[in-house]
Amino acid sequence: MNRAQKLQIALVLALSVFTLASDTAPDGLNPNIEQQFVAGGQIDLNLSAGGYVIRGTADNRISIELNPSQAPHVRAGIKIDGNRARIDVNGPEHNFQATIYVPQRTDLVISQSVGDLRIQAVEGNKNIDLNVGSLKVDVPKAADYGEVDATVRIGSLKAPAWNAQRDGFFRSLQTHGQGKYSLNAHVGVGDMTLSEAERL
Repeated sequence: MNRAQKLQIALVLALSVFTLASDTAPDGLNPNIEQQFVAGGQIDLNLSAGGYVIRGTADNRISIELNPSQAPHVRAGIKIDGNRARIDVNGPEHNFQATIYVPQRTDLVISQSVGDLRIQAVEGNKNIDLNVGSLKVDVPKAADYGEVDATVRIGSLKAPAWNAQRDGFFRSLQTHGQGKYSLNAHVGVGDMTLSEAERL
């Protein structure tokens, strides 16, 4: 094989590597996961340890926003079945954070092991379980929630939306009203804050 043939082979290999790198680069730059989803449906979220923000938007889609540096170490997926969706997120053990965008009118069923969970501008029924950590829920209107059942086994429960505050062991808040939605929130060890906020 002469020198010219060797150079041609080297050039082909170099171009192949460049093409492969170009094809994979967008995943590293944009690690978001997204699917269309109707407003008014229910989303079940199974979340590993970490810090999460779940935020309602005017868009009819679900989007998981990840830190590009953490994305290669995350297993996340969205499964849609009509007006029901399931989100599974399993991230790295240390300092993992993600933001999940959902339609503003959505029912949420959330299970998280450890960490921080913030819910903003989501209108609808909520059923939330956090084993250990901090839970903050901003409801657009407290009057929209007819049934509220919130408990913290060890820690603090602050509910300015319902003019209540509890500290210590086995703290709870139950209210019954005329609102069309229900809020069930439970924290094993940690703190919970339920606030009324305007839609973002």
